[in-house]
Amino acid sequence: MTGSPLLAAWRARTRNRLRADGPVPTLLSWLGTIAALALAAPIVDEMFMGWLAGPPAAHHDAILALLLRSGIVITGWVALDTYTALIRDGDREILALWPIDPARTVRFELLRLAVSHLWLVVAVGVLFLPLLALGPLLWALAVVHTLVTGVLALSLSAAVVLLAVDASDSPTWRPLLDLVRGQNHPAQAAFIYAPALVLVIGGATSFAAATGVTRTLEGQPLGVLLLALPLVLAAAVATRVPGLARRNWFRAGHVMAEVDARYALIEDQEERLGVYLDWTARFLPPRVAVYALRDLRHGWRQRRTWVTGAWLVGLAALVASWSSDPVATGRTALVVAAGSWWLAAVALRLAHDEPEFLQAWLPPDVREQAVARVYVVGLWLAPVVGLGALGTLFWKGVAGFAVVVGVGLVSSGVAALAAVLLARRGGLVVYGPLAAVAVLSTAQGVLS
Repeated sequence: MTGSPLLAAWRARTRNRLRADGPVPTLLSWLGTIAALALAAPIVDEMFMGWLAGPPAAHHDAILALLLRSGIVITGWVALDTYTALIRDGDREILALWPIDPARTVRFELLRLAVSHLWLVVAVGVLFLPLLALGPLLWALAVVHTLVTGVLALSLSAAVVLLAVDASDSPTWRPLLDLVRGQNHPAQAAFIYAPALVLVIGGATSFAAATGVTRTLEGQPLGVLLLALPLVLAAAVATRVPGLARRNWFRAGHVMAEVDARYALIEDQEERLGVYLDWTARFLPPRVAVYALRDLRHGWRQRRTWVTGAWLVGLAALVASWSSDPVATGRTALVVAAGSWWLAAVALRLAHDEPEFLQAWLPPDVREQAVARVYVVGLWLAPVVGLGALGTLFWKGVAGFAVVVGVGLVSSGVAALAAVLLARRGGLVVYGPLAAVAVLSTAQGVLS
């Protein structure tokens, strides 16, 4: 990467941002995030680590389950962000006009993703602090497991996404894509299912690495080898990425242009602008609907990971509810509350990077903008509440369903309102601790 103009531009942009904002806001943001995570650690302990106080015989399976869950979350998160960076990033339209080296471009994007996702390792380290009850070695191995899982996810995601370009127009893969693509364009189906393949391979390897953690704790030499397996696989895959990048990075732009052109032929102008849930704006007052459409479109195109992440958190709530355990209702309500506060922070990002021309073009009405943004964020959080409530209804009946829905509606509504109000003043520095306190209060209420 020495001498890379992309790396130099990234460093200069980061340096200029720090000079403009000063070190204090950045430091406070990190301290606020760490403080919020530290406050959330007891909740994670209550939800996922109750086995720490149980018999040692049950620790082996519990550690495997915990690390597998965290590994799947990390892998899925990185896979979605890698797809966005390599295929849908706005810089592609500019870079693709020049005779650049695709391998170096992909290498830079992966480096940027690695740096920007380091906070996930810190977050897991803080949330896993209760593991210190069984000794510092278990906690350290759990953090290492997170790190190696993320490294594999990054390398594997890049290779699979670039291979999807080959699959998108391959006669060999066409029958399978036709079988699973539904109403999607065949080329787009290849990209849609690429993260799923990463999740399968990465999840299996994460489980093997988790087995390495338990065997290392037992003093078996094989444990270290299993824990290092993701790094070995990541290195092997990484050797193929430069060749795939040089063969397919430019082609990816043409493939996505073909997909977009196909939809342009079968949709009118208004439909082509349509995004997830934008049809709901028709039920709003006209002036509020304008701002709601702005946020729906901007969020879906620029912050899609946050929006689709609601379905992943909803799935976690569904899994938590799918049990006859008497505390399953409280656990599900807590997952819903924590997920709502976490995902509502998207409002902070929307206010930070919304297009400036829209700020100048749309009439300035603070009240209507706030109402529209609270509505949009609440709408995006609906899967979190809905999926958790659905599983609770099946196992616990109407009473449990009412508890989860009540906690979910209050948490998502208050979280959305707080995020919107704090977007201009306070930001994450205030929102993070407030979210932690709110979730802790909810935990005391539903688990007591």
